[in-house]
Amino acid sequence: MDVPDVASVAKNAYGICAECIVRKRTVYGIVAADGRRYIWKQAAFGDTDERLQALARALEAYDRADVRAAAPLPKRDGRMLAECKDGTRGYLQPWLPGRHVQTASRDERLRAIAAVARVQRAVQAAGYPEHRTLRRGSLYGKLRVKANAIAKLWPQAARELSQFAPFAVEVQARAERTIALYRANLEQTRSQWRKRATLCHRDLAPHNVLIDGDGNIALIDFDHAGYDDMYADPVQFISHTLFLNELRVPEYQEMWEVYAEHAALRRNELAILLGLAQWPDIWVRALAEWGKAEAEDRHLAVAKVQYAVACERRRSELNAAVLAKLRLEA
Repeated sequence: MDVPDVASVAKNAYGICAECIVRKRTVYGIVAADGRRYIWKQAAFGDTDERLQALARALEAYDRADVRAAAPLPKRDGRMLAECKDGTRGYLQPWLPGRHVQTASRDERLRAIAAVARVQRAVQAAGYPEHRTLRRGSLYGKLRVKANAIAKLWPQAARELSQFAPFAVEVQARAERTIALYRANLEQTRSQWRKRATLCHRDLAPHNVLIDGDGNIALIDFDHAGYDDMYADPVQFISHTLFLNELRVPEYQEMWEVYAEHAALRRNELAILLGLAQWPDIWVRALAEWGKAEAEDRHLAVAKVQYAVACERRRSELNAAVLAKLRLEA
C-alpha cells in the first residue's frame, strides 16, 4: 500500500487527518493533525472484525495491571477492518510510546516478566473475556507440531550438519521428554485447567515489549494472541532472553522467581513451569531457519545452529542448577 492510500484510509474510515506518515518496517506510523499517533497494520491471516473486536475488549483488562496494549481501534462505523485500494485489509492501533526492552538490563527484563504475569492474572480476574472467540491452538499442540517437524527435518540436515549429530539426538530426546511430562501434567490437572488458561500473547519476543521513560511496560503485535496455558508466554520470553544474553544462574533463576511471584504460583506449579523451560526452542528455531535458507545463506544458518547448540547446553545447565537451588523436581 502506498503512502497516499494510508492517508486516505485514515481519513475515510477513521476520520483522522494525517499530517505525517512514517514507514516502519511492515507497518506505517501516522501522526495526526491533532498530535495523536497511530499505527496502520495489515491484517494477519485469520483476522476478522469479530476477532479484532473481541481482542480489543479482552485487552481492556490490561488497564487493571497498569500495562498498555496496542489494541485494534474501531472505525467510525464500529467495525475494525478497512480495505485499501490494492485490496489488502488492515486496521489502526495506537502508536505507543517507548522503545523495545533491553533484556541485557536486569531492571528492564524483570519489569517485563512481572508485567506479563500481571496482565495474565488481570485477564483471569476479569472473567476470561471473549474466551470463546479468542481460543487458539494449545501450547501442547504447538510443541507437538514443532517436535514432529524437527524430527522430520533432522534426517535431511544430518548430512550437512553432521558435526551436530550427537547433540541432535540429545536435544530431540529432551524435547520429547518435555512434551511427555507436560502432557502428563495436563491430564492430572484437567479439572483445574481454567485456572491456568489466560489470554496469551504467544509471540513474546523482546521486540514486542516496549518500555517508556518512566519504566512502564506496553505490549504490541497481538497477531498470534489467544487463550492458552499461561506458561506459554514466560517460557517464550525467557528463552529469547537466554538467546540474547549470557545469563548466569542467579539471573536466570531471578526471572522465573519474579514471574512466579507476580503470577502467584505455588512451588509445584513453578516446578512444572521449569520443566517446560527445558523445551529447546532456540535449537528448534535455528534448525527450521537452516531448512528454509537459500544456498547462499546456508553458512549463516549453520552459524546460527552452532550458536543454538551453545545456548541449549547453557539452558540445560541453568535449569538443572535452578531446580537444585530451589529443591524442585521437574
